[in-house]
Amino acid sequence: MQTHEALPVDEMTPTLGTLEMENITATDAQYAGCWFSGLPEHPIEGVKMHNVKISFAPHAKAGQAAMMCGANASCKVGVHAENVHKIELHNVAITGYEGERLQLTNVDSFEED
Repeated sequence: MQTHEALPVDEMTPTLGTLEMENITATDAQYAGCWFSGLPEHPIEGVKMHNVKISFAPHAKAGQAAMMCGANASCKVGVHAENVHKIELHNVAITGYEGERLQLTNVDSFEED
């Protein structure tokens, strides 16, 4: 993502439907457990996670999520999501994060169990 400003939608604007992840175990995470950044002009349709476990490295170092030009460095962020219509987290465990577990901006619907 090059800018956080909404741009005109045209035939070159990418579309992301629903991203589904299940039965994942991730250890020694550094920057963020999950990072979802849709476009302001064309948000990600949905994110569904089922049976996911994420833990952070004890001595994680700050850095930037891939493909996030101009983003601030982050370290041990639980879930960062911006410009997403709907997020569903089912049996998702994130351990070792710092600060707020969820950083949600311009998310229309959030569901967790």
